[in-house]
Amino acid sequence: MSSFFDKVKASVAEAGDKVKAGVVEAGNKAKTVMEINKLKMQNNSKLNEIERQYREIGKQVFEAKQQDAAAELSSDELEPFMNTIKGLQEEIEHNLKEIKFLSDDNVIVEKAKNDKPVVLMQYEPEEKEEK
Repeated sequence: MSSFFDKVKASVAEAGDKVKAGVVEAGNKAKTVMEINKLKMQNNSKLNEIERQYREIGKQVFEAKQQDAAAELSSDELEPFMNTIKGLQEEIEHNLKEIKFLSDDNVIVEKAKNDKPVVLMQYEPEEKEEK
C-alpha cells in the first residue's frame, strides 16, 4: 500500500515541477515580450524624431528661400540635422537587431483581435561585403 502512495506522491511532485517550469517559462516569455515592446516603442519615438528633423530641414530651407530665392543651405547648416538623423537610424537598426535576438526569429508576429497573425516588423540581415 505504501508503494501506491509513494507512486502518487512522486507523480504529484513531478506534476508540480512541470507546473513550476511552465510558470518560469511563461514569466521569461512575458519579460521578453515586454522588452520587445519597449524596443518597438523606442523605435517609434526615434522615427517621430527623424520626421521632426526632416520638417526642421524643410522649415530652414523655406525660411532661407523666403529671404533670398537663390539661397541654399550650406553643408555646415545641414550637418547637425544629418548627424542626428543618422544617429537615430543607427539606434533603430540596433534595436531591430536586439528584437531579432530576443525573438529568435526573423519575423515578429502578433495576433490581431481576430486571431490572424500580423507581421509587425521583419528583420533583414545586413548584406555582407564580398572580398
